[in-house]
Amino acid sequence: MKKMEIGLVLSGGAARAAAHIGVLKFLEEKGVRVSAISGSSAGAIVALLMAASWKTEEMRELLHSLEKRDIFRFRGSPGIFSLERLERRLREALQIESYDELEIPCFCAVTDMQSAQVHYLSEGDPIRNVIASSALTPIFSPVSVEGRLFADGGFRDNLPARPLLKYNLPILGIDVNPLPKRGSAGVISLTIHTVMILLRGTTLPSRQLCDSYRMIDAVSDMPLFDFGRVNEAIEAAYSQMQREWDSIEESLLSSLKSDRVADARR
Repeated sequence: MKKMEIGLVLSGGAARAAAHIGVLKFLEEKGVRVSAISGSSAGAIVALLMAASWKTEEMRELLHSLEKRDIFRFRGSPGIFSLERLERRLREALQIESYDELEIPCFCAVTDMQSAQVHYLSEGDPIRNVIASSALTPIFSPVSVEGRLFADGGFRDNLPARPLLKYNLPILGIDVNPLPKRGSAGVISLTIHTVMILLRGTTLPSRQLCDSYRMIDAVSDMPLFDFGRVNEAIEAAYSQMQREWDSIEESLLSSLKSDRVADARR
């Protein structure tokens, strides 16, 4: 029996993006082939790792190895922190310089700081691109890519399904940004909560482009930068995929007969 092939879209969500690894692990075990992938912010990083043929255990180990100093390198201006150290870590781990080295098409969403428009990058330096996609301003400084200043893709599209529409594939969208069930205490917590509301709003149009969409609810109370809960997020996403797979699979298979996929074939 031929393996199901899908396009996969991964939302941003900082440390919560570990949940995407649980999704990839489940799909791998089910024999589902991801034939094109896109992501925003931390989801773009996971997407790049997957497109570079990383196994889920390698991804888990990388996240476990990250320390706060890899993420929060003080800069002061124009953002509070710089992602330069994280970029260095990714270059050491991935050892790639071009999209030609990837196994499947891979896209990341970025927000143009001048035009406020979203761009879906799939050319140039893939590592630099995903760092730009992760630059959640003003917490992190925006990133210059070939003379253009980009910030977090989630500001305009935190579930970038659009670049996958050209492929003859059913699209599965995974969102790791459920709002916390507890109230926000303190200025920083309230600010992050507000940013999450804004980012969540940018997924609404993109959800309509997905043939199946899932919010990973179990990470709702996971702080955005708590890398100590990586395993918890992975296992929670894996378990949710197990519980909901019959419904997800039905939606994906049904989409093969839909007008959208038929148009893609033409």
